[in-house]
Amino acid sequence: MDCLQCVVSMLLDNPIYTLSLFELAEELLQKGYRDAAAYLYENVAESERKQHSERLAVCQYRLFRLRIGKDQVQNLQTAARFEPFVDRLDEVDQLDALKNLANLYRASSQ
Repeated sequence: MDCLQCVVSMLLDNPIYTLSLFELAEELLQKGYRDAAAYLYENVAESERKQHSERLAVCQYRLFRLRIGKDQVQNLQTAARFEPFVDRLDEVDQLDALKNLANLYRASSQ
């Protein structure tokens, strides 16, 4: 993770690498490297925070999914951070996100 942090900080100095870092995060997530993927999603999202891109929304959605755990209070905070990005997702991810949010809220109300 230390090496990843050094490389990411250098690459994010040039916005041209944002897409490559996003694609790497997607690949790492598929391979099961959740912590490394989350770190990349956080940095890509931070670099795109002033833009209203779909990539920013996807980063936030992936982070939402990665951060859900057993702590209901933390889950509600995670959901609140993610909600403003739902409308920016494509239809398939948007429906999945809404289903996940509904399940999270239903579980927390029980």
